[in-house]
Amino acid sequence: MAASGSWGIEVGAYALKAVRLERSEEEGGVRVAEYVVLPHPRPLSDPDAVSDDVLRVTVGAFANQADLTRDRVAISVPGHESFVRFPKLPPVEVPASKIPGIVRFEAQQQIPFPIDEVEWDYQTFRNESTPEIEVGIFAVTKARVQRQLDLWADVGVRPSVVNLSPVAVYNALAYDLQFTEQTPGTIIVDVGTTATDLIIAEAGRVWVRTFQIGGHQFTDALVNAFKLSYSKAEKLKREAEQSRHARHAFQAMRPVFTELAQEIQRSIGYYKSLHKDANLTRLIGLGSTFQLPGLRKYLKQQLQLDVYRIERFKRVSVEGVGSGEFEAASVNLSTAYGLALQGLGYETIRANLMPIAEIKKAVWKGKVGWFAAAAGVAVAASGAMFIRPIMDQMAVDAAGRPPVIDTTLREFQRLQTEASGATGELRIDPTAANAVALAQDSGTFERVLGKLGDMLSFADARAATITDADGGRLEFRGPAFELVSLESDFLGPGVIDAPVAAAGGGGRDDFYGGRGGGGGGGFDDFDQGDAGEDDPTIDLPRLVLTLRLQTEHPLAQSEFTQEDFLEATVGAWLAANAQRAGEPLYIVHDPDTPMSVLWTPGAAAGAPGAGAPGGAPDRDRGPGRGGRGLPGEDRGPTPPVGVGSGAGEGDERAAATLTQLQNLAPIVRPEGSARAGAGASYEITLTVVLRPLETGESEGDE
Repeated sequence: MAASGSWGIEVGAYALKAVRLERSEEEGGVRVAEYVVLPHPRPLSDPDAVSDDVLRVTVGAFANQADLTRDRVAISVPGHESFVRFPKLPPVEVPASKIPGIVRFEAQQQIPFPIDEVEWDYQTFRNESTPEIEVGIFAVTKARVQRQLDLWADVGVRPSVVNLSPVAVYNALAYDLQFTEQTPGTIIVDVGTTATDLIIAEAGRVWVRTFQIGGHQFTDALVNAFKLSYSKAEKLKREAEQSRHARHAFQAMRPVFTELAQEIQRSIGYYKSLHKDANLTRLIGLGSTFQLPGLRKYLKQQLQLDVYRIERFKRVSVEGVGSGEFEAASVNLSTAYGLALQGLGYETIRANLMPIAEIKKAVWKGKVGWFAAAAGVAVAASGAMFIRPIMDQMAVDAAGRPPVIDTTLREFQRLQTEASGATGELRIDPTAANAVALAQDSGTFERVLGKLGDMLSFADARAATITDADGGRLEFRGPAFELVSLESDFLGPGVIDAPVAAAGGGGRDDFYGGRGGGGGGGFDDFDQGDAGEDDPTIDLPRLVLTLRLQTEHPLAQSEFTQEDFLEATVGAWLAANAQRAGEPLYIVHDPDTPMSVLWTPGAAAGAPGAGAPGGAPDRDRGPGRGGRGLPGEDRGPTPPVGVGSGAGEGDERAAATLTQLQNLAPIVRPEGSARAGAGASYEITLTVVLRPLETGESEGDE
């Protein structure tokens, strides 16, 4: 059944606060159907409180008085238990398809936990006045999310949304005050029991900081000044204005007033250091602490800002729930209000930290009823389709089998037995056949190594000519690429699949067909079913080469230029020298030939499992595709580079060529090289087709 409303629930350190919203008749409007403020038996900030026991009692009491089964439920994680970061993407044009990968890399750098130990989400913020893209990254450890889910599972509730308290507060005020890029710069200060969330909303962007000052510090100041119990100090704080000890109470809390103002000022200063054009004009206070007399006046004097306190929500109807009582509680209900808005789809920031596994469970649970109905229809249809064939089969069985069938079967078995001694199945060992085919031309591998040597030599020369955006030379020592490993698989005529690379090779695709261990992609045009029909080289022997290259060139260290650097060097050579007249072999050069970037700074190149940062999928990019281009690079035609290997000199010449190749790009072993893993790694899969020379063509022709 579709949800008729949405519950937003904040379990704070002092009380559980919940708001249930429904859509109103007004377009985009909402109404408060129910709200609850349920104090804990003892505040969680009380040193004598056992938090798990207190939470179970409060949540159980709330579940008994509220119907949570027919609506969406959104819950929050406190700001001081989460991580919020706002990095900026470089001011370059980035395709939308690449933003998730870039953000994932940023998340790995910003979040102080391994990425697989957190639930995280993000949202981008753009401002028309600047090309920069700011990204909000919101994260919380999986253990903390699971703790919240377990708490609600005990009372039979499965939330649909998990969000951070400061994000929910922003969603509440962005909806209620209708924030736009023209809204004056606003500082939202939500003072909770143990921490304060500070949210800055300005020019269409958001910034969040949480610091450890809250209502608990005010209470603790009274405990120390008057030697009271925690509960009596809490009562004195709430009734300070009417108490005959008011002057002494405020004098005791004054250092906390000062500390709060200093933390807000420090946050504003840091934000302005990041955004030089910031124009912050007002502060909006939330939380019971903002009801302390004199706090707003003190902050206005210290911060030189207009300071307001939420007295009521403007865009929500409260008919039928006691408008006066709801307005009095509004100062503490912003988080629950924002969560309920997200449950209805009225959020501004769409972050949801609900584990994917839990979301899938909810989706499947919602489809069970439809599956049952579909199964019933299928059973009825199946009965109608198969009842007549079953009746016909029964009639045939009753008639018996004609004797001629048995006679024919016996004769077939006799003839098969007589023929088995004179005939046999011809079996060909594919490994032996491939070895014989490769040995028919002993100079083949020598020629292949010669081509690879020319490719790396050209890449080295080309890398030295690339300049930065100002036309200056890039500081770089050593060859452009180091050869980490070279693997080859021989495919005889008619053979479709290359064997999977040995363990430790990093994984790659079979040349035609499905994905292998974890490298690049194969040709999209060929698959296991029709490769023999579409592949023009299927009747020729081929070598599938897998090269792992490593480089420390500066342009390969950036995620935004590493692919273009590979295309400008190795890709340029392949485009110009893939197939040349007078050579008995050529390199298949298709735009989809995988050239995978395995960007793993700090990991041993060639190590098993090496890949994109944090286990992100490798990004395949065929050489020769259009790209952004490198600074100072000439993208004009590339002249062919000659093949420096001869033919027919045999194994000694092949060994000498391999030595020359190793000198151009020494093979690096991770355990024996200080350079191993210091830069970017690439895996390139090439196919060398061994072809016969055509009529009138001789080896060496240009």
